[in-house]
Amino acid sequence: MPEIIDAHVHIGRYHLPIEHIDLLLKAEGISRAVVFADPESEVIVNDSTYVLEAAQWLGYYPFYYYGGNAYSKQRPYDRLPIPDNLDEYSGVKWHCWFSPAHDGGLRYSYPIDMDNVRRQMDASDFQAVMAAISALHFPMTFEEHFEVTCEFVGRYPDIKLIIPHMGILNGGQERVQAQFRDYPNIHFDTSLGQINETIVQTLGAPRLLYGCDYPYGMPGDNLQRVQRLKIPAEEKDLILGGNVRRLLG
Repeated sequence: MPEIIDAHVHIGRYHLPIEHIDLLLKAEGISRAVVFADPESEVIVNDSTYVLEAAQWLGYYPFYYYGGNAYSKQRPYDRLPIPDNLDEYSGVKWHCWFSPAHDGGLRYSYPIDMDNVRRQMDASDFQAVMAAISALHFPMTFEEHFEVTCEFVGRYPDIKLIIPHMGILNGGQERVQAQFRDYPNIHFDTSLGQINETIVQTLGAPRLLYGCDYPYGMPGDNLQRVQRLKIPAEEKDLILGGNVRRLLG
């Protein structure tokens, strides 16, 4: 039976220990996951260290966390860092560094100062981080305002991006998928988003990754939405784990 891998799980040293989520995943037949710090953690930098330790222990995929808390103005550092051991991670979770909040699209969106965003993208710390990520060929789970996402993709068209929640919080699912439908390097994880046969056909199974967004979503509920799809078994296997293995080499 093909291995099932969850592409979107938050863990934390003090409030989301990996032992607990590992039991939940295994109970659903999920062998491991891509893990990163929780955006609501009060110790995000410490939790990124924990992510690496815990992932190495259980054979998970650790992503280093860059960003802030989308539910407050909290930022864990003044300037974007490059940890000495970045190469020990498997990828990057980029979460609301430029954006003050999630962008739900339509009436849930908000205006953003893109001139300021471009100045931040031109800054030396951001440029250095992106050079390091590019050199390591890391995939990035990327969660920002719609306009920020478009600007980023325009600057870095070759970066392997994973847009979480099928695009719900990057500007709205339909808008984001329509914008990036023809970008083969842009992938989508299914956590908390809508997934059906038409979406699979439109975007292509090789660009979709099963995820649950624990603790905001549960593994079993999100897994069943993929397993119920009436698509060929080989496409389902890609979504449930094959695409993660390919992206992470």
